[in-house]
Amino acid sequence: MSYRPGDAYFSEFTTSNPTTLAAQNADSLPVATANHNGQDDASFVLAVTNLDTGRYKVTGTIPSGYSPGDVVNITVAATVATVAGKLPIDGFVLDGKRVSDLQDLSAIAAATAVWAASGRTLSSFSFSLTTTVGAYSTGQDPITLLAGSSTFLSAVAGAIWNTLASALTAANSVGKALAAFLGALGADNKVKLSSQETGAGLSSVGGLVWSIDLSAGYSGTQAGALLDNAGAASNPWSQVIVNGYTASQIFRAFAAVQFGNLVDAADHSASAFYDMGDTSNSSAARVTSVNTQTTRTVTVH
Repeated sequence: MSYRPGDAYFSEFTTSNPTTLAAQNADSLPVATANHNGQDDASFVLAVTNLDTGRYKVTGTIPSGYSPGDVVNITVAATVATVAGKLPIDGFVLDGKRVSDLQDLSAIAAATAVWAASGRTLSSFSFSLTTTVGAYSTGQDPITLLAGSSTFLSAVAGAIWNTLASALTAANSVGKALAAFLGALGADNKVKLSSQETGAGLSSVGGLVWSIDLSAGYSGTQAGALLDNAGAASNPWSQVIVNGYTASQIFRAFAAVQFGNLVDAADHSASAFYDMGDTSNSSAARVTSVNTQTTRTVTVH
């Protein structure tokens, strides 16, 4: 017998003549005692009632303060034909549920129990599917049958790949990202890198990069702005550095003085440094210096 805390308790016992063993009532009403986890417990009140000759019943209510797993024993003390005796008549362990509470839930009852639970976040869900999957018999799982059907799987795959890309609009979804990628392809299935791309593919990337107008849309330290500024400057070799001399002329003078041939006047009033490559000392390529008491005139030819 399975009991839970708070359940009604029922049991029976018999008495007999100690000599003949024939059924015989006790000299006085027997007394039943409950023992809870090894200790007699008067709070578990038990009543003894005589049903017929030598037959009694014990009734009571198991205290609701008891817990599942507690051990309960019932003992009866009776005196028959002046002979006193005691006998344990019942013992059990309390359960959290009775056997009758343990039963399989139907699919409907299970679903109802799930959606009745607190803390759920999904308010509704619907699913419809039309397909043909052989013969279906009671007790078979339709989802398992569908998953094992090549016809069903082919239909699902076809539906996925046949979905129009324009319908995939959910933000951050895989479908939308895939649609955006497909939309970037040219007629020859090569990636279009700008609105000017006509499907020529990566071979035109270099042309697009170097032909772009850097004067618009760039500022500060952006690469486009820096390249634009560098392109706007004049030829550095023709840039005047000092006293009307360009960078090219100054560099030629340094090279001539360092590596070229020197021709000096006898009075040192004029000197000429010929270019390092001018082995014939021609007048077309030289640096001359004319000295006076107050000035020195340098000419780069």
